Amino acid sequence: MTQSAVKQALNLSYAAIAWTLVSGVVGVVVGVSAASTALVGTSADVLADMAASIVLVWRFRAEINGHPIGVKAEHIAERVAAAALCLVAVGIAVAASLSLASGEAAHGSVLSLAIPIASVLVLPLFAVAKYRLAVTVPSAALKVDGHITLVGAGMAVITLVGLALTKAYGWAWADPSAALVVAALALAVGARTFIASERD
Repeated sequence: MTQSAVKQALNLSYAAIAWTLVSGVVGVVVGVSAASTALVGTSADVLADMAASIVLVWRFRAEINGHPIGVKAEHIAERVAAAALCLVAVGIAVAASLSLASGEAAHGSVLSLAIPIASVLVLPLFAVAKYRLAVTVPSAALKVDGHITLVGAGMAVITLVGLALTKAYGWAWADPSAALVVAALALAVGARTFIASERD
């Protein structure tokens, strides 16, 4: 492991936090305004990803300062990400179910469509960078973080499809149905991450 690789991983984690904070907060605000459960859910998942990145910042900063806490931090990062994803999944599922019951349709504005499009374009780049550095550092937690980021891109695609169908055809069920798929993905990744952290 080189100091250069650890510094790159630290800078990547900082960049990921900045992106997720801005896109997540904006996405939640726009999603609430557009009554889009799927957009709120996807944005909340992005914020869950940020929780793991924050723990990784602690891990890499300690490494750089000569206080290796690798194993402990790796486990914490994985469990924080798993817990956050599972909580987000439950919240999305409840909100989506209520939205389906009410029959309220999301308002597919240009901005509500632009946010998931941006995520589809940006998140895979972050995921690839995390995978690459996870091997170099090495860091299993950074690899898991890359998985979560890539799943976030997939969720953004699902959200985009739901919003597009609602906007094009007025299908009130499309957005909350997309949200339920997002919730299922978040729960599956969260559970898998937690099980993997228990095996380490």
